[in-house]
Amino acid sequence: MAETVAQQMARLQLEVQNLKAQLHTRTPVTKNLSLVELVPKWSGTDKAVSLHEFFETIESTGRFGNWTQEDMVRIATLKLSDVDRTFYNGPLELHDQRITWAAYKTAFQNQVSTRAYGTISFFTTANGEAEER
Repeated sequence: MAETVAQQMARLQLEVQNLKAQLHTRTPVTKNLSLVELVPKWSGTDKAVSLHEFFETIESTGRFGNWTQEDMVRIATLKLSDVDRTFYNGPLELHDQRITWAAYKTAFQNQVSTRAYGTISFFTTANGEAEER
């Protein structure tokens, strides 16, 4: 053995000291959830921002605020207007506590597409009969 146990211990102690010094010189990364105010509510109407822009705003703001994927999922859900919570309430996967941001976006986009293009809407006429549109 070229290196003795004492030399190994000395080298490891020096490495530990260097790592401790690095920990103390780094500025802590903090999360800034106050930036949530920059994210608009999404209503899904023609007057609202597109779903893509809504998600992009959350992602870009999240980078500045050091948000986690879980933060972005929660913020997206909070920023849904009351009317468009129906898109959120549909698929159970959107309610999974372990859902990733990418999976949330995909599931939500699929839900919006299904509701917008894949279903037939029924409206009640003045005399109470259902009318297909």
